[in-house]
Amino acid sequence: MIHSDPKPLKVIAAVAASLGIYIIVFTLDIPKDLGILLRYGFFDAMIVSGMVFYVSFSYKGYKGLFLGLSAVFALFGLTLATLWRYSLGEMHVLGGVVYFSDTFYLYNESMNLLDGGVFHSISARRPLFSSFLASLSWLTGRNLQWTLIVLVAINAIACFFLVNEIRKTHGRMPAVFAIVILFFFYRRFIGMTDTENMGFALGALGLAFLWRSSASRRMRDIFMGVVLLVLGLIARAGAFLVLPSLLCWIAFQPADALGSPKKTAAWSALAIVLCFSVNGLFSNILTDQRGMLFSNYAQHLYGISVGGKGWEQVYRDYPDLAGLPEAESAAIIYRLAWTNFIHSPALTFYAIADSWRDFISLRDESVFGFVSGGELIFHNRIDASRRYGYLAARILLYVLGVMGLVYCFRTRKNPQSSLALFLFIGVLFSVPALPPRDAGLMRAYAATIPITVTVPMLGLYAITNRFGFSQESTDTHDTDSPSFMLSFGAVLLVLTVIVPILIRITAKAPNLPEIRCSSGLQSLVVRINPGSVLNIVDDSTPAQYMPVHVHRKDFIASVNSFPYRAAIAPLRELNPPFAIASAIDLLDRNYLWVIMDTNLEVTSPQSFSVCGYWDRRLIESGLAFFRVKEKHSVIEYP
Repeated sequence: MIHSDPKPLKVIAAVAASLGIYIIVFTLDIPKDLGILLRYGFFDAMIVSGMVFYVSFSYKGYKGLFLGLSAVFALFGLTLATLWRYSLGEMHVLGGVVYFSDTFYLYNESMNLLDGGVFHSISARRPLFSSFLASLSWLTGRNLQWTLIVLVAINAIACFFLVNEIRKTHGRMPAVFAIVILFFFYRRFIGMTDTENMGFALGALGLAFLWRSSASRRMRDIFMGVVLLVLGLIARAGAFLVLPSLLCWIAFQPADALGSPKKTAAWSALAIVLCFSVNGLFSNILTDQRGMLFSNYAQHLYGISVGGKGWEQVYRDYPDLAGLPEAESAAIIYRLAWTNFIHSPALTFYAIADSWRDFISLRDESVFGFVSGGELIFHNRIDASRRYGYLAARILLYVLGVMGLVYCFRTRKNPQSSLALFLFIGVLFSVPALPPRDAGLMRAYAATIPITVTVPMLGLYAITNRFGFSQESTDTHDTDSPSFMLSFGAVLLVLTVIVPILIRITAKAPNLPEIRCSSGLQSLVVRINPGSVLNIVDDSTPAQYMPVHVHRKDFIASVNSFPYRAAIAPLRELNPPFAIASAIDLLDRNYLWVIMDTNLEVTSPQSFSVCGYWDRRLIESGLAFFRVKEKHSVIEYP
């Protein structure tokens, strides 16, 4: 009799059950204190999340897989649901779903691709993330909220895979430490459509494969780790010098099941080249080709060349550059930076030294500056009463980090120790080219934050191991199944590389109706997606958050907590019912916000022919708000 292996079915059941827990989170009436604690808290958030992870990671086998993954899903999911349920106003979002700044453009660029267009804004510099977001949106029927649920789930799974590999090699306590710090970095991107979502997820998953390869010695694990880490760095450009460091680590591994380590390093180098080639291909076929890949790095380089004054300095010195086409402007800025270096090289060397000083300082822009409360990471201000707590946490992380580096050097023959050491050296050598003061609380390091976290984590392991508290895993039957992580990685690669090309080939622009407006009104054809509309209702009307229907008093609170609230002050004067939504004008492919004097129920992607006018006061603030006075025909998407 042939007996089937029950392990894959048990793994699938455990994962399916944990996904069920994740979906249930979005149906719960979340206590506000708990939601705010997880999203904005500091020591209290550390304690709560640490206890949840410590208990859930104490189990092994299929129960451990279910509980561990469910814990990560629950905390990540609650943090996302809090954004919507309480219609929060944060750095780049108003009312939980109305985006500003880069987040606004990255989201609309992905929608434009689905509408048969191409990238012509900031996604032309970095097409990988917007194309990936288009893939996820295609899977969810363009529903923004469900797209974000999937995006957060991808990051949660990637973090779980990494800490599960850590748990198997170094025990429960280091794994809990790692997931808490990873959560503190990622939570500010939960609910956003920023490139950090992709860079962080692929960076964490790539490191998980590399960590596994250090024990398994399987070539497929190394290649998956290399490819995912490279794509993460391309999606969110950052510490690229970890790549030569990674190749060095591979080349210096002892010869064993890998065959010749140098040949493996050579093949890995080829994989890196292919990943960058994919990014170049996407630039050719998914953009209008008027931009330049990584063109905004020219601004950072100029800031370095004048003594570390930041990426915005070039526009202070040469304001006319802001009006030039991006590729032309970048070429000029690169020449200016080179001229500055030739004439005053001392300024560049000062900037390099200053960058390293910032990196290891106790300042907010330091390597662990993101270990802070919500008032800093979400609102760009700091609560003075918390300052000493932040400093104490950063000092502790530095102490653990130094101990981790010493431990890695002393145990450098251990493959995990040498991996962490080589990769962190790559991060350190990247610092001069990626000044922490330009990195936005380390957001530019998103793909390599998991690498950075392993260093203090190993310091903690050295302490627990010395005093007999280490908890080495004896879970040899690998309940998470190598094929589970491999399958997940393969699915992400398909969504990253294959699906966007299929979207570009098959997407078609909708047929646009003829529009006739009343005298004095301008006509637009706007496309609006489900889950992207902020409906403001009277305080006596029941509120909901999928889709978002928020009371006016809560909307006013969101406006008041928005960091740039002065720019959107006119929105306080609106009376319910009304709706605000992010949209694309399909006539000229520009991106805008629309304001309607009624609630807007969008259950599927729709295009409206509308008539109205641009809000003059908001335009003066640099914001594109279109006031709709007439709504005409509706185009249903297939």
